[in-house]
Amino acid sequence: MAGRRYGIVLALVVMVVIAGGQSSFLTAGNLVNISDQWTPIAVMALGMTFCLISGGFDLSVGATYALAATVSSALALHNPPLLAIIITLAIAGVVGLANGLMVTKLAINPLIATLGSSQIVGGAALLYSGGATYSVHAGLIADLGSGRIGGVFPVSALVLAGFTLVATIVLTFSTYGQDLYAAGGNNTASYISGIRTDLTRTLTYVITAVTAGVAGILYVGRVGSGQANIGTGIELQVIAAALIGGVSLIGGQGRVWQALTGVAILAVLQNFFNQASINAYWQSIVQGCVIVAAVGFDAFSRGESLTGLRHRFARIRHSHRAESLPAAETS
Repeated sequence: MAGRRYGIVLALVVMVVIAGGQSSFLTAGNLVNISDQWTPIAVMALGMTFCLISGGFDLSVGATYALAATVSSALALHNPPLLAIIITLAIAGVVGLANGLMVTKLAINPLIATLGSSQIVGGAALLYSGGATYSVHAGLIADLGSGRIGGVFPVSALVLAGFTLVATIVLTFSTYGQDLYAAGGNNTASYISGIRTDLTRTLTYVITAVTAGVAGILYVGRVGSGQANIGTGIELQVIAAALIGGVSLIGGQGRVWQALTGVAILAVLQNFFNQASINAYWQSIVQGCVIVAAVGFDAFSRGESLTGLRHRFARIRHSHRAESLPAAETS
């Protein structure tokens, strides 16, 4: 398991060394550009990590991302930016709550539930905006997405660092984090042991949706506008990043740093391909192969773990049976 966890870090280091051969890769301007482009995806990957650990899955983050970009930019035109941000995140939280209730209370498969909500939310964004584009070039939203500390360090990276710290503390030290891993590992056993599994899992969908809302706001701040047709396919990048980093698809395992490592790998890979002028179709093929390999390795390592566990239980049963037999039978 250690090889699985830290091998991905070694892979990232190797990729950075290879990409560093490009004359412009390690320049400050290029690294800041990578940060600006991938920070929204990294923020969403943090939320998706919670969802995947719980054994869930959320395909609606792309639509929620687009809705948040549309609503925040439209509201910011005639309202204080902070109010626009609060309303946007509240709407995103409602989307997440609806997803969580569909999965836990209605027992709808997460794939089907979030695929359906993705269509609903995407349609709502288009209906709200009427296909219009809303421009935002100043104020708090612009500062969050494109502001610089000292003229160099992106404010959005500081936002990501804050979310990373909070997510790490919650997953590592809080009771909720412990309950989350337990519910993802075995939901039935966790429920029997007294964990409020429905509440625990529902909250992960709220967290995932809110991080998508934050990402949408950061996007508006970076590009200076918001519209309802952005984010197509971004949910696949978010899920891919978490899986490549080592967050398990079937729940119960995953860390914040793993999801961020997965984001970094995708970012370095895409930037290297762009600088090397590699065809976008080949980029898509390579990214797909990386995803399949990551999921396949996760399944393989899971299979090894389960085999070892079965052998251990077999030895325990055998030893208990031997202890229960009369002395004459065991001699």
